[in-house]
Amino acid sequence: MRKIIFLAFFISPVITLAQIDFGSPSATSRGGSVTAVSTDWEAIEINPSNLGWKSNPKFTMGLANIGINVQDNGVNVPLFKQIIQNADSLGTKTLGKGEIDNLYSALTAPGGLNISTTITWAALSFSIPKIGGFAFNLSDEIYVHAYLNQDAANVFFKGINSSIYSDTNAAHELIANVFQGTSVGGYDYRELNMDYGRKILTIRTHGSGDGGAYFESSEYLNDKLKTYDTAVAKPIEIYFGFGLKPIWGLADYTGLISGGQNIENGTIVYTDPGYFKHPMSTIFKANGRGFGYDFGLSATYRKWKIGVSVIDLGKIEWQNNQFSASTLYFPSLDSAESQGVSKSETKIFNSFVNYNQTGGNPNFSTQLPSKFRSGISYQVTNGIQLSSDYVAPLNSVEGNILNPYFAVGAHIHFFGVFNFGVGFATEKGFGNLVPVGVYLNIGYFEIYAATNDFLYFVDPNSTHVFSVATGIRLFGF
Repeated sequence: MRKIIFLAFFISPVITLAQIDFGSPSATSRGGSVTAVSTDWEAIEINPSNLGWKSNPKFTMGLANIGINVQDNGVNVPLFKQIIQNADSLGTKTLGKGEIDNLYSALTAPGGLNISTTITWAALSFSIPKIGGFAFNLSDEIYVHAYLNQDAANVFFKGINSSIYSDTNAAHELIANVFQGTSVGGYDYRELNMDYGRKILTIRTHGSGDGGAYFESSEYLNDKLKTYDTAVAKPIEIYFGFGLKPIWGLADYTGLISGGQNIENGTIVYTDPGYFKHPMSTIFKANGRGFGYDFGLSATYRKWKIGVSVIDLGKIEWQNNQFSASTLYFPSLDSAESQGVSKSETKIFNSFVNYNQTGGNPNFSTQLPSKFRSGISYQVTNGIQLSSDYVAPLNSVEGNILNPYFAVGAHIHFFGVFNFGVGFATEKGFGNLVPVGVYLNIGYFEIYAATNDFLYFVDPNSTHVFSVATGIRLFGF
């Protein structure tokens, strides 16, 4: 798999965007319709104001929460399995025709191949009377995108046998003229999320009081001190929250082929030979540093909850830039080097990997994939909760969603042991999605798993979204 990621980071790109937005297994099982639903540490990067709700457990922990989405209009279930099985062959041996055809289909389909991964190493949340709720997690965000136009794919997979080399002058053709539209890029950054939320306002709706609104902390006071709350039969309660996250950028690559030039930026911490030798001492070592911010508001009234948030505001400043603008030409090939990327030492491959890694170029910055979220939920019974969300991108950066999407979901609780989530989400360009998830509770221990698109597994020939998310919750009480 390392060869796939290596190729994706260094082929000359014009960056495009991911389509799927997902977070925890809870969010995945409802297609992301959780802005007015998520509690405890699962509210991180969703809506931090929810940490102030009374319904939050006093203390929760989570370990090894992992989510991955693989989306491609040219990849169905059998094809994806073959690509994964043969991924380590790329760059180490000559690929067979079937293997090359599989990769060709994945990389040339409209939208290309997109892989989004979130790894939450550890998370916890707790609430303090009179103060509010807190949540923390340490997570990695990884995104890879690759798309090759027809000419580019022919060159990479057929080498000198590609049609572009039938012209004797092809070796002098500008890469920008032949690879127009080809795009690849990705990033890997680690973030420490620190979120806080609490109630800031109560609006009296009816009762023995005079009505109106007031700021107070009654939710966090002892029952003996709640003298004026008894006059409020069904108040509207407003909550505010914010999140701060220091970011350590581990790898990034962006570029643009335009006017015969390959204008790009890129840096990767894994080139340091000591990075993996002492993992504990280098856990926060990075070439990129930055900060992100999340803000949220929510309100509760009877069985209703609504929420809005803006997440991932901020940027990363990258150092040790390995790339600068240059004019590139096709390398000359001979018959002994005609295998394209199926051999690691061919000129056609090395020309894209080693041609310009000089270092010492100007630093560069990248924006985080900012989003606006809004949602509403309704508690039908103690065991059934309905929710819906509208999510829209706030910028056009790599890894962000391309278009706004709408999602609805339901969470069903059975006998205090088994939970089930299901939903529906719109995804332009990749079809509508049917997410599902299951949760098993054993005391203070919960295991859960979910997918953003159940249809991918039901129809073997489907080109929907391959998506899985799983994790463990500990000590929720």
